[in-house]
Amino acid sequence: AELVPRLRTALSGQGVSLDDTILVREGRYRSFSCSDTPCCPPDGVPVPESSALVAAVVAEGTVIRADRDDLAAEVAEPEEAAAARARVVSALLESTAAHGSVGIEDDDMRRLLEQTCEDAAVGALRMDDAVRLTLLLRIGDLRDIAYAHMLTVGAQPHRMLWTAVCRQVPRDMAAAPLALAALSAYLSGAGALATEAIARAVAVDPRHATVRLVEDLMAAAITPGVVREALACSVLHDG
Repeated sequence: AELVPRLRTALSGQGVSLDDTILVREGRYRSFSCSDTPCCPPDGVPVPESSALVAAVVAEGTVIRADRDDLAAEVAEPEEAAAARARVVSALLESTAAHGSVGIEDDDMRRLLEQTCEDAAVGALRMDDAVRLTLLLRIGDLRDIAYAHMLTVGAQPHRMLWTAVCRQVPRDMAAAPLALAALSAYLSGAGALATEAIARAVAVDPRHATVRLVEDLMAAAITPGVVREALACSVLHDG
């Protein structure tokens, strides 16, 4: 409680005004600014189990997670058996691509993104498509195409896509999908998920270009609007 007045003063000195300051603890909350005891008793009032805010968040497709472990599960690596199957598929796809019999033209990648976004939205992303997307991030121009597609359809479909990819490919292959999961989560306002995803991406490959890019913009607290503008400029320049 002693920190709150000092924090308000410090923020005010930087031109930031606060409408209210609220303590939430053990399922109860109270306002530091309210001196009306019936309104805000010292031990607070119960936090509502549901609210208009929660309803709006759920309507946008955001899942309310129970705790940090539940959140981490959204980008958790697959179990060993599933990871082994993904490696087999990856080897087959890489071999086929090396012989030039898999199309990786831009239009092919756009169609693949559109289809897999639709599949992920209903929980039906196939493992071979998850692996194919992961490979194309490495050997094709899928990253920039994904940026453009994200600007067109919004971050939420990509958040659902790349988190689903992360759950289906082995950890050592997941740096780029984790970075895109972090980026799309960041742009859709899911900061906790973005933090979890980028931490995992850094742990896999801290030198990966996309990982470093997303990590830097998040560390600098660049607003999602500015990030979208930068992506749009990048897409326009590359186009």
